[in-house]
Amino acid sequence: DVIVSSYYFSSRAGRVYIYRGSASGLSTMPAQSLTGLAPNDNFGRAIAGLGPVDRRTQLGVMVGAFRANGGRGAVSFFVTGGAPLIATPAETITSTSIPGYGHTL
Repeated sequence: DVIVSSYYFSSRAGRVYIYRGSASGLSTMPAQSLTGLAPNDNFGRAIAGLGPVDRRTQLGVMVGAFRANGGRGAVSFFVTGGAPLIATPAETITSTSIPGYGHTL
């Protein structure tokens, strides 16, 4: 599987696309997409795929939104059990830093 980020999507709200892989190769169409909540969030500015997070089958993905939370930044954690990601984050961590310095999260 591959995650592709487009953090300038739709007035920089941001979007990530999940492409599924198989024995025959990578799909040319995304299986799922997740979009930032507000303009200038830069959702997807940073992404990281995680291995199993429950010691069984759930995989995790961290998605950073550089300018979310009033410019402070946020990181959201999404999970899957092998199916598409659950579209609502399991957890979101927001920064308490000065607006405009979201990268310090």
